[in-house]
Amino acid sequence: MLGKMTTKADLFSDTFDKQGEIILYEKGFKIGYNGKTTKAPYNYIKDMEKVGEAALGKVKAHINVFDMLGMNNIYNIAIPDQIYSVLKRRWEESR
Repeated sequence: MLGKMTTKADLFSDTFDKQGEIILYEKGFKIGYNGKTTKAPYNYIKDMEKVGEAALGKVKAHINVFDMLGMNNIYNIAIPDQIYSVLKRRWEESR
């Protein structure tokens, strides 16, 4: 449904405290963070924003996404900058 997995990365609440992971697929993504999991196509992202820099090549990000059941999920995470850039590009291309 979401295609082949392309990338997988850890997610953090700050620079060092791992709280989950994100998996990018060809047509969507799965984010598991702090006990909550969302799986959705890229165009289900309502908005996403880089809200600051974090150490070790990470950025602080706010991601607001609807899951496949229509539930709104908000994530405030520290994510590797490269993964954030790929996710944002795929979201923008899906709109």
